[in-house]
Amino acid sequence: VAITEADRSGDSLEVTQNYFKRQAYMSGSDTTDFYSFKNSRIYSQIAIKYIKNNFFLFCKTQLKGMVNLFYRFDKFFRINKTSGLAKYRMAGFLIYYGIIYLISIVGIALSIKKKYIIAFLFLLIIIYFDVITGAVGDQRYEVPIMPFIYIFCANGILYFYHMIAHKRGEHLRII
Repeated sequence: VAITEADRSGDSLEVTQNYFKRQAYMSGSDTTDFYSFKNSRIYSQIAIKYIKNNFFLFCKTQLKGMVNLFYRFDKFFRINKTSGLAKYRMAGFLIYYGIIYLISIVGIALSIKKKYIIAFLFLLIIIYFDVITGAVGDQRYEVPIMPFIYIFCANGILYFYHMIAHKRGEHLRII
């Protein structure tokens, strides 16, 4: 909620968090014990009221954060500001993840086409972790889903291997 309000108002996140803390204090929150159940209830009520009043803005901010979980172009724009070896590391990082995600999309499509039940489970896990990151969308929350991305990527690589082997008339040999 604070991230949504910070985007809307243009204020810093710290300013909006202090605004919501003042609202909670005026609603009777306990300043001595921040983590009390009473405070949790008050903050939940403030958040629900804010979401009801700014539903579409909140949804927009949530979706933006969900996309940011996979979106690495913030690093791309920093390449021009870096110099030396760091510039090439960032470029390699972007190329690596770009290839991984593209091949993973092929693997996801193939898994869905072949109706693998486990693929649906993996896809649900990826979507779950993407949704719970919400507006934050920081890349550190990507860690739980990367094994599933790599499994889909392996499926895509195997598909390309089959395709090339079939064109050459070779039989599939996996070492």
